[in-house]
Amino acid sequence: MVHEDYGIGQYAGLETIKIGETKQESMKILYAEGGVVYVNLNYLALVKRYSSNENLKPTLATLGSGEWLSTKAKAKKKLRKPLVN
Repeated sequence: MVHEDYGIGQYAGLETIKIGETKQESMKILYAEGGVVYVNLNYLALVKRYSSNENLKPTLATLGSGEWLSTKAKAKKKLRKPLVN
């Protein structure tokens, strides 16, 4: 899975978590070095399925490292670059 803000993680199923006095169903995403993000089902638009042309196993992002911001910036730069034939 790829979270727009946190990067590549591994889907670990749905889990009911308690925030304050409210229980909510959330998607659990695992990251490198034990990182975990719970995504409220109202925000599923922030999560996409990982896909690659090379069929390679993705490297999980490390939360708080800044590597995802760098990767995202490089990808945007490539998209803006005109194709040369």
